[in-house]
Amino acid sequence: MIFDEDINIKLDTDKGLFFGRNLTYDEKVYLESHGYESGMFVPIGKPRQEECWIKKNGVESLKHTFLVQNIKQHLRKCTKDIKINITKDADIEFRDQRGQLVGIEIETGTQYKKNRKGFDTKFSQLRKRYKRLYIVLTTKKYKRHYKRALHMHIYLRQEIPTLFRRIYG
Repeated sequence: MIFDEDINIKLDTDKGLFFGRNLTYDEKVYLESHGYESGMFVPIGKPRQEECWIKKNGVESLKHTFLVQNIKQHLRKCTKDIKINITKDADIEFRDQRGQLVGIEIETGTQYKKNRKGFDTKFSQLRKRYKRLYIVLTTKKYKRHYKRALHMHIYLRQEIPTLFRRIYG
């Protein structure tokens, strides 16, 4: 006997990030049909990888997009006024409790090696735009290079809670 079920999925496809443990099979199929991809990532504050569904933006890597969306979810606890930028300005921008424009730039480290002139230009422009600018690397491989080139503190994924305390502490 075959049953016809009405499947009623109520997911906001503009959210950008879902955790697999909270999704049914049908919801995963639904997300996939709406441009989401799955991957194994370590969420902020968690000790190990878990399945995550990320809406890929077509420009950045899935790893980069995951970290942007995961940071955005955590920032939502402090502010609702968050803007995600794909190609221009910092990846995440918002205003702190004093109303100052804050930028968080997520870096995989590939631009540092491939295009040093573009790297220098990009960060020069970002420093002019944001009162406070923070850099988060997806891998510690380039931390020393970024720190030396930019003369500022560089955060890794596992240091993001420290970054939030610095911004909203």
